[in-house]
Amino acid sequence: MEETQGTAEDAVDAVADKIASIIKEFQNLAVQDQLLEEKHRMLEHFIHFYMKAKGAHSSAQVLREEAKLPQQVGALEFNLEEAKKLFDEFSQWKLEIPPECVLTELFFKNLTKSDVGDTTSKSFAQLYVPKNLAEEYICPRLADQPQPIKTLVAKDLDEPGKTWTFYFLLNTKNVYVMTKDWQKYVKEKGLKEGSKIIFKSNPVGQFFLRCES
Repeated sequence: MEETQGTAEDAVDAVADKIASIIKEFQNLAVQDQLLEEKHRMLEHFIHFYMKAKGAHSSAQVLREEAKLPQQVGALEFNLEEAKKLFDEFSQWKLEIPPECVLTELFFKNLTKSDVGDTTSKSFAQLYVPKNLAEEYICPRLADQPQPIKTLVAKDLDEPGKTWTFYFLLNTKNVYVMTKDWQKYVKEKGLKEGSKIIFKSNPVGQFFLRCES
């Protein structure tokens, strides 16, 4: 047992050291005013990132490290692209932390026949996203893409390292749909009418996708 706790403590120490070095590295990078709130949210999320995954004994160490952070928050400056890279680096650490502990579920959908396509009528699969869900969870995260057809990249939670690229658009019937990789996703995952898909996001707005066939 002591050996397990020691290993966990070493991992927490490594994370704390990494955070300290990142804070120092990002000290001189400019930040836009609208990203100030995002910056604080990222720091808070990173703290919980390793607190959640460890036992109470290790968490005590983390709490002590957390107490040192407030005076350093103002010095940590980065833009959104750097934040995304930073999150990717954190998420790749081998700390036995499940990805879900740092993700927020956006919405889920039980697929219809239209979503998965119909081989009988030769209709193509395209995901129909309810307007209220699309405008609450997807549109704001793709607002920096002015074009009518936006690109949504989602990381596959069922196959780590794999990503899917969807086109997201409002069609001529005023309905939000996802195309491009969606047909391939349906086929590879063996999705059918009634299957469930779940969209999640991390603190910097990246999408993650999981399915239950």
